[in-house]
Amino acid sequence: MSINSGLPHDRAESVELLKRVAKRLKTQGPEQPLSVYQDEIAKEFGYPNWSVMHKNVAAMAQHQFALFKERVEAHPEVQAILFASPRFLAAAKVEMEEWVRANYTPLIEFAFYDNESENGFSLPSEDINNLLQEEFDHRFPFDLIESVAAELELEGPWGDEDYWLGGDEPPPEADAAEG
Repeated sequence: MSINSGLPHDRAESVELLKRVAKRLKTQGPEQPLSVYQDEIAKEFGYPNWSVMHKNVAAMAQHQFALFKERVEAHPEVQAILFASPRFLAAAKVEMEEWVRANYTPLIEFAFYDNESENGFSLPSEDINNLLQEEFDHRFPFDLIESVAAELELEGPWGDEDYWLGGDEPPPEADAAEG
């Protein structure tokens, strides 16, 4: 990947991804200069041409660039490039796993055993696959999300440690302290 000079690394990566899309389009279409395909892509992002887009990306405030980068990564042709990259797939898996671990915990680590419950614990389990789909379906392919969920489910059922906060029933520890 040739990184665009004059742009910070993160911005250069986004522009380079769009340039790779333009190169792919060029191989599929008539023999026109690459600039024609670059201009087509710039127009998809609301710019009159590639040069204006490039200059605008360089001058964007960080929060504007974050939105631009999100749009770039959501572009179907960019996703095809990214999902073919083992580095991107590994980073996506790590991001999803970290999100789950930051928001949920295996029930075995904090819930009491309950032989009469469906999941074997005193608290309900969360459907990790559905939670990951809701959080990441706009960014990652279904199969990747499903495989991450399956790997995490091997650790057993997952739950929300804050389940009782705001629920109708007090936590079991509160019942024991009152009695």
